[in-house]
Order: sequence, then structure tokens, then C-alpha cells
Amino acid sequence: MIYRFIFLLTLISNITIAQKEAYSWIWGYCDSTVNSCNGLYGTAIMRFNNDSIASIDTVSFPSPFKRFSTSISDSAGNFLMAFNQKYLFDKNGNVLLEYDTASYGSMRIFRQSALFFKLKDNTNFYYLISDNIERIDTPFGQPRLNHRTKEIYLTKIKIESTIPTIISIDTLIRNDTISGGCYHACRHANGRDWWIFRSTYNQQQYLRGLLTPYSIDFDVYTCPGPNLFQQGGRNQFSSDGSKLFHYIPVETRKMQIYDFDRCTGELSNFREIDFSSFIPYPPYDFTPFVLSPDASKIYMGRSNPTEVYSYQNIQVDVETNQMSVVADSVFVPILTPNLKWVVSGYQEVPWTPLDKLNVFTQPNELGNASGSLKDLYSLPLGGFFVEQPEYANHLLGPIDGSSCDTLGLDQDYTWLPKVPEVSFVIYPNPGQSELNFRTDMPLPINLTITDAQGKLVLQQQFNKSSFTLSSEIAALQQGIYFVELRNNEKGIRASKKWMKIP
Repeated sequence: MIYRFIFLLTLISNITIAQKEAYSWIWGYCDSTVNSCNGLYGTAIMRFNNDSIASIDTVSFPSPFKRFSTSISDSAGNFLMAFNQKYLFDKNGNVLLEYDTASYGSMRIFRQSALFFKLKDNTNFYYLISDNIERIDTPFGQPRLNHRTKEIYLTKIKIESTIPTIISIDTLIRNDTISGGCYHACRHANGRDWWIFRSTYNQQQYLRGLLTPYSIDFDVYTCPGPNLFQQGGRNQFSSDGSKLFHYIPVETRKMQIYDFDRCTGELSNFREIDFSSFIPYPPYDFTPFVLSPDASKIYMGRSNPTEVYSYQNIQVDVETNQMSVVADSVFVPILTPNLKWVVSGYQEVPWTPLDKLNVFTQPNELGNASGSLKDLYSLPLGGFFVEQPEYANHLLGPIDGSSCDTLGLDQDYTWLPKVPEVSFVIYPNPGQSELNFRTDMPLPINLTITDAQGKLVLQQQFNKSSFTLSSEIAALQQGIYFVELRNNEKGIRASKKWMKIP
């Protein structure tokens, strides 16, 4: 069925139209034990074009989609794969992989967050980053963060003629007890790589990753802002990649806003909006939020303070902090991946399946001018009402004229089957007066270090697998540097980010 509802919005700067890897995504779930739907676990796949919803299709999956699902399309917007906490599915609902999950007593702990990535438009390799949670025993009185470990995994998939092939399954990237919340990601300024951010239980710290064709590395990043113990919350980058928003839920109910540098991955200019007088807690605080396409408005769900079992969508103006109710009886708001609308499931009768779609057709506008339309589309199945589907903004392109492509963009992008995995360790990181290297890369090794602006600051060659720099880095200023090892004869390279501290 084709739906036509076209309206014009100004495109955000630095957005390219060709890359539609998130344009088709999963809406809602069907589980007869929860929302009384019929048949196999069918789920709506919503396909977007540049101005509207193009179609809503139903695919039968052998497992329900609930919270923290993610999906990806090809560059034309056609649905390719989806992940629902436990299974990786192809476009026809067939199971490609079943992921291990942790057990805690009789309770199964599914993977809590995941994102698909594609590094360049003309490659057919895809990445799925996901995590696993395992509960661990902690003495009474210890911080809650020690009650669980979080393991971050990477799966690589190759798709040829719409047929997926698994290249590597669940490579363990990181294991810690500090990370919480969900992933969110932003394109590096070079238009190829991805910055990946995840909250921790210490608000002044984030888990920050950089995904390149050669490696994925996470570090603990300390940013401006209060040093609070808090739940993980949710992050979202603005569509143009210039800001990061983080919401602290439940008792705190504050939105924290930072400027973001797509070159260096640095956060700055902290500010905060206090929602505690406008969002009641208890009975319930909807953690998810989304930004309008231009990031001037925040959309959230809240419990109706005057009516039991009633919910509302609220809008907050980022500039003035003005808060207003813009729709009733709706749940989690979602910014559509074509960066046009904010949508949410609409519920005519409380605690019944969400089978309508509420659409804010002018989400950058204030209050009633946001253009809320109830029942614009009828959905074949129940919609999300606790967490929105996850997707990365593949529309964000490189910053024109940027000098921070420190990793280099390849002309020949057939790198994945050719480049072997190499071990590459640098420590301490952050460091001050000494930088140690250990690698199994074939000799000789060419070392280059560039600063955050892409300026070459050191270049040397080594004929050994372990070496140390001390006097060579003594004159470097504090800040972020990119370290690359390369074997030119074998065509192997590996990169890592290093921070020098005073």
C-alpha cells in the first residue's frame, strides 16, 4: 500500500540524500501474550522517501520486536536486516544469527542496545555493534554499577545481491562495569568513520568509541558537566552533528546539552534544562526523547498529571526552555530517519494495542504549530511504547573543506577481505611522557602520529614489534592524537586514538 502525504521542509546543511541506510525500519511488535495480535510475530516495516512514508509492509518474524531493536536498509532505502535483542534477521524474516544472552536466575537478560553501521556508500560491508549484560554479586552498600558487566560485541556482515554473509561473529570489543544506557552515534567529519557514545553511571564520563575500517576502539572520556552518579539515560546527536543531548531520567529529570566536535570527538559548552517541575515522577517518566530535525525542540513522553492511565507528548523549546503539551494519549516519540517528522504510537483506549500513528508534520515549530495529526496512518500491528527503535544518521556527510581526515579515505574500498586482523596495543592511554607499543604487524612498521587537525607531528620506521617513544613525544602539546601503524608491502594499517595529558 502506498501512502502519499507530501510536504516541504528545508533540508539540514551537510546532509546528502543518497545514503538511506536507515530509511526502512521496524515499527512495533506482535506478541499474542502481550498485545493480543494474531498469527506469527508480524512486525510493520515502514519505508520512507524524502518527503513522506512510502509504504508500510508486514514481515513475519519468529520472535517479537520490543525494546532496543535496530535495522538497516541499502542506499536506496530498501530494508535489509534487523536485530531484536536476540536474533539477526534478513529482509524476509529469516534468522541469520542467534546471539548468546546472559542468565540471572530464571530471568533472561537480552542485549540492551545495538546499532548498524556502514562506513561508506559504495561498500557492501555492514557492522552490528551490540552488548550483553551479566548480573554479578556485589556486597551490600556497593554502587549499583557493580551489579552488572557490559560486554560490547562487533559482528561484520557482507551483502551481495541482497544476500547476507556473516564475516565475523561477536568479536568482543570491551568488557566493563561502568557503561549504561543506549548507544548513539555521529559521523566523523571525514564522512566515513563513526563516533559512538554511550552513557556511564558517572555523568561526567562517557564511553566513546571510534569505528574505522581498520579498528574500533572505546575509551572512557571525561567531559564538562556535573560529576553525578546516575542511571544510564539516553543520548542523541543533533541531525547536523553539532550537539549531543543527554537525558537523566527518574528522580533527576534533567537534559544536558553539549557542543560536539566531529573532528576530535570532544564535548564542550555544557548547559542544562531542568524538567523536574514539568514531568511528574512518580508515576512514570518516559526516558526516551527525540530532537526535532533542526534540534530546536525536544519531544518526550510523560504521564498525564491530572488523569490516571493517560499519557502525553510534550515539547520543549531548547532556546527558551518553554514546555508545552502537544498531543494526548500517545507514547514514545521517534524522529523518522528521513529527518522530516516526529511520530509516535496513538492509543485511543488505554492499554490496548497501538494501531495508529500520530505525526508531527512541522516538528521544528513551537507548540500547536508543530502540526500534530492523529490517526494519519493505521498500523497493522502494535507500536513501540517503551523505547524507540535505534538507528544511526547515515544522511550526515563529511564537513566540506575539513582538515581532520586523520585516518585517510581509501580510493580502493575492497579493504575488508584483504586486510588481516592485527594486534595493536598502545599504553598508557591517556599518557604523559612515555608511549609504549606492542603489535604483531609484519615488519618493517611505519609509524605516523597526527594531531586532531590532521597535521603530521611524527613519522618513524621500526624493525621490531615492541618499542617505546619518550623524547619523541616530549614536545607534544596536551590533546588528542591519532597513531597509525602501517606495513606498506603488505598493505596493512591500524589506527588508534591517543590522548596526551599535562
